[in-house]
Amino acid sequence: MSTILGAIQSIASAIYMDPSILILDTPEIYLDKASKASLLELILKAKTEGKIVLLATDVDYLMTASVEVIKLDRGVV
Repeated sequence: MSTILGAIQSIASAIYMDPSILILDTPEIYLDKASKASLLELILKAKTEGKIVLLATDVDYLMTASVEVIKLDRGVV
């Protein structure tokens, strides 16, 4: 299985379990442009369904989906 498909499968598996809290650590890694757009849509959909989404990322396009951004710089908030 390719790295991209593995990343997509991991994200899909987590979302399929329908958790109330979704924790994603750099979910955009290994994704192509189309998959990144789908990821953003999934995050926004989860938010509209009232789910809590905790996201560790350093990319701006995913931060646009955030209500709050906390910056961690060398272990300091």
